[in-house]
Amino acid sequence: MRTFMIVGLTLVVGFPAILAAHQDARHGGQKTDVGVRVVKQDCVPGECLCIGTAPPSARINEIGPRPEELERGVRCLAADFDGNGAVDYAIPGAEGRATILMRDEAGVDQAFQIDAGGFMELYQPRASIGPLGEPVSRNHGILVRWVGQDHAVFVWSGKGFDRKLFSAVRADDRARLLELHAEAMEAHRAGDIELLLKAESQEYVVASRGTVSHPTLEDRRAALGPYLRETRFTEYVDVVPPVVKVSRDGTLGWVIVQVRARGEQVGPGGATQPVEFESAWIELYEKLGNEWRRVGNVSNFKE
Repeated sequence: MRTFMIVGLTLVVGFPAILAAHQDARHGGQKTDVGVRVVKQDCVPGECLCIGTAPPSARINEIGPRPEELERGVRCLAADFDGNGAVDYAIPGAEGRATILMRDEAGVDQAFQIDAGGFMELYQPRASIGPLGEPVSRNHGILVRWVGQDHAVFVWSGKGFDRKLFSAVRADDRARLLELHAEAMEAHRAGDIELLLKAESQEYVVASRGTVSHPTLEDRRAALGPYLRETRFTEYVDVVPPVVKVSRDGTLGWVIVQVRARGEQVGPGGATQPVEFESAWIELYEKLGNEWRRVGNVSNFKE
């Protein structure tokens, strides 16, 4: 037996693998080139129940499943990951790791271990880069969703599995939330209440100074309109780059900001007084229809 390290993956060469994958029962069972019986029964495409045994040289027991679990049956992905016509098997283990059992074109059985980092799904072959940056793959790959703000795909490189990331969030959603924040900033600098309220929904929640309220659109216009008309900001800027996040289903978003403001405010009788503060807040957004709307704000002021 020989062991190699390829692109951060452990490759163990030289072991017999005996596995069975249960898939859709309508097609009965069939033998694969590596002695694997595929009995199609109650199986979502790409997600099967693998049963069988693997010798210690496969090193599956290092990350799981245990031998007795494999004999009873464990969830796996069954597909031809390297495009050589033989069915391969990706078996999840502990702490997000997985073992992939394969047979190469020379008839040598192999095991690769990858740090998948989450729940594995089957990645479909594609001939061109997708709209979110989905990578090209001649064969099936392994997809792991939501590795941070990205999805990860493991695709066969000819020597091992390459890990490729692509955005889990549409770039235009992130850009649009940044645009709406910039619009709110400009509304303060210009003293324009209508520009500020332009992206806000009727239903709104505010958490500030220890209280939670639900001001209507007219309440916000009445409270903020005079304040913006009477205040002239010489500086109203982001202190740090805004932090933008979008929910996994693309319907909710938030922008976390820290803003510094300086200027003057006209008081009764035309007297002016300086205005200076630094504040951090979270702008809350919801996609209503196809439009992002600001639905709330959580803020505090620097002492």
